Amino acid sequence: MLDNNDRKILGYFVRACNLLIARFITEDDLKEAQERLKDMAYLIENTYGPEFVTSNIHLALHIPNCCRDYSPIYSYWLFPFERLNGYIGKILILL
Repeated sequence: MLDNNDRKILGYFVRACNLLIARFITEDDLKEAQERLKDMAYLIENTYGPEFVTSNIHLALHIPNCCRDYSPIYSYWLFPFERLNGYIGKILILL
């Protein structure tokens, strides 16, 4: 079972993700997502130390601004390309 801080970290992350992957996002959604991501990063730093605030966590803080600049994430996310890169990587290992 997760302790209270880990549950909060996960809850902040899941809420931010749910807001950011929507097809239609309001400014209020972006503001809330930004706050949840900040809360998550702050709690990670206070619970585990600053060395656990990795570059991925830092970059996640910029996602709401990317949505403002480029539209909702679903319109440009790269999951299909990442999956194909994984397949190519496995093939190269086998060769």
